[in-house]
Amino acid sequence: MTAALRILHTADSHIGADLPRRSGTRYRRGFDFVDSFRRVLARAAEAAVDLVIHSGDLFDTPDPTEGAIGAACEPIAELARAGIPVVIVPGNHERSVLPHLLLLNHPNIYVVREPMTVVIESAAGRIAVAGFPCIRRRSAAEFAAAVEATGWRNIAADVRILAVHQTFEGARCGPANFRFRPGPDVVPRDAVPEGFDYVAAGHVHRYQMLWRDGAANRDAAVHRGPPIVYSGSPDRIAFAEMGEPKGCVLVEWAPGEVRPRFLEHPVRPMAIASVDVTGLTRKALVEAILQRAAELPACATAQIRLTGRATKRMLAGLQMTAHLRTARPDLLASISSSAVEWVTERAFFQQAGATPASAFDVLDAPHADIRRVPAAEVGTLPPVCGSYCLYSEEGRLLYVGKGVNVRTRLRSHLRGSSATSRFGNWSGQIAHIEVRPAASELEALLVEAELIRRLTPPFNRQMRAWKHYCYLRLNRRAFGQLEICPEPRGRVMFGPLHSEAAADRALEALCVWFGLARCEPYDSARHSPLGGPTRLCRRYFLGTCAGPCAERISREEYQRRLARRDALLAGQQTEDVAQIAAEFEALGSNPEEARERERMLRTLVYLCRTAVLLRRARGLLNRLLVLPGGDGAHTAAVITAGGLHLAQFAGGENAAREMWDWHIEKVKAGRQSGSPVLPKPVADTLCTAARALARHPDVYRCQAAIGEEQIGVEK
Repeated sequence: MTAALRILHTADSHIGADLPRRSGTRYRRGFDFVDSFRRVLARAAEAAVDLVIHSGDLFDTPDPTEGAIGAACEPIAELARAGIPVVIVPGNHERSVLPHLLLLNHPNIYVVREPMTVVIESAAGRIAVAGFPCIRRRSAAEFAAAVEATGWRNIAADVRILAVHQTFEGARCGPANFRFRPGPDVVPRDAVPEGFDYVAAGHVHRYQMLWRDGAANRDAAVHRGPPIVYSGSPDRIAFAEMGEPKGCVLVEWAPGEVRPRFLEHPVRPMAIASVDVTGLTRKALVEAILQRAAELPACATAQIRLTGRATKRMLAGLQMTAHLRTARPDLLASISSSAVEWVTERAFFQQAGATPASAFDVLDAPHADIRRVPAAEVGTLPPVCGSYCLYSEEGRLLYVGKGVNVRTRLRSHLRGSSATSRFGNWSGQIAHIEVRPAASELEALLVEAELIRRLTPPFNRQMRAWKHYCYLRLNRRAFGQLEICPEPRGRVMFGPLHSEAAADRALEALCVWFGLARCEPYDSARHSPLGGPTRLCRRYFLGTCAGPCAERISREEYQRRLARRDALLAGQQTEDVAQIAAEFEALGSNPEEARERERMLRTLVYLCRTAVLLRRARGLLNRLLVLPGGDGAHTAAVITAGGLHLAQFAGGENAAREMWDWHIEKVKAGRQSGSPVLPKPVADTLCTAARALARHPDVYRCQAAIGEEQIGVEK
């Protein structure tokens, strides 16, 4: 190099997020993102850099609006016209494909649409920037091949840079300082070739510098390989980034040395405040919100998060957001009720003022050594495997969880790690803790699932909405069509699925893949008076239906397709399952694949995996599970339609007989008429057990099912 080289590195601008589609609306956070992005590019012009690199997620969506396109492309085009080259790597929010935009059609603007190496001739020397669009699946396995596909080794250059939008092992993010560990979508640091001088990374919104060799020393002279630098986002995109500094990275090269320097710029502060609605009148609730709003910092992006127990009528029509914006017009404020535990008015008034017992009392299980301690004394708990319950000062159950080491897990809650989660600062409400030790991880998992099912704690996000699950069953219309039903009645084929929307996506994907009919309700315009169809529907001409109503497919072939569909739903490993998996794998190397096809394949892959899991879980209903116990004992578990049952048996000659007799008794009490699908209430518990048995077949045992003659089921 003949002179000092300077490069500006930025990423994750997310232009278009919360940006209004029409003018004249109130100020939105999207305008802040645009201003911060322009501030970063202004730094590039001021510093007279030789190159600007944007490492992914320039836009927030793959289909940006005209306003978002103008806001992002105009300042980039200004830099290009000023003679500063700009390299842009597509990110995951853009689905690894940037749209072909006229505003980006300039000789100094390089959009990396495929693995490639861009060569920039500058006064400071020759720069080679290798890059490729974001690898959205299996990035750990495909990263090395994508780097080699850029052809960087065959290009001579003074400085070599790798620009990527990926997650590297060791990167940290979030209020809990979460660290990414090895996984299928986490790239090992040593996968970066040593021949590069700098890795301009995007995807993680916090500024940080990693080293290929994993050492913590910041002196580049002691490291082998290039620094992996995340520039962070120019603005705080989510509340999980509250308190993080924002800006960009200015990289300077001296002979034999690279010096990345973070340039911070001011951004709007963020704040979260919580209001417990329990026991408040409508007027008192509005006053409490305004009181908390008065304590928020000036010009902040703020959210008031409601917690506690309330009826929906209590909050209806209060216009809380309007009151908040009138009282504090300087705030970009919103109100969230996601953490409110909705109850009926009858239940609300019946339970008001009642002193709750231990949540573990609802279990059909022997007495356990349950420890109850104040939140401040969590350090006195033993580091054991078990389940735990978190309570508020009033004794309201907030959360149920499990941990291999409950003391460590509880400390993560109490450190405020969830302060910026969608539920708000709920960890600040924890006053008391109950811990139930378990002899095995599966026992703790089953207890957790059973308590969530029965008590629906407000801050548990999974397994609490089982009442909304639904099934697929054969309807009475022709051509073997399936329909969505809320309960397992009739000729049920498959389920449960988590929502009607998920079931509808599954039905559509199955019909498209197999070419099956999914007819609309009877349309007289499409049928002749004699009952025969006069014309085919649009699904046939779109290629999503084989047209059995017009005999465009033989009856035998159509029946074979129905049989293949039923085999897939039954969780069998068929040729269709293998073909779906192969096509889904191939999507990773073809970013131009139609989005509809990708969504369909993603749904089918999920459906295949769910079908296998449900088949295994169905086989565990009413069966005896034998789990390890302490001191040579065993813990027996059986999951019936009525729920989970636990018992402990000491070792000895009669232990097996006693365990079997107990098993028969529980199955008789909770038996259900034969059904080909799982009951909704215990579906999550059975799936939890099925996953554990698949992972640890040598630790847990499942005894054979009890026959009908043993439990007295009438023929």
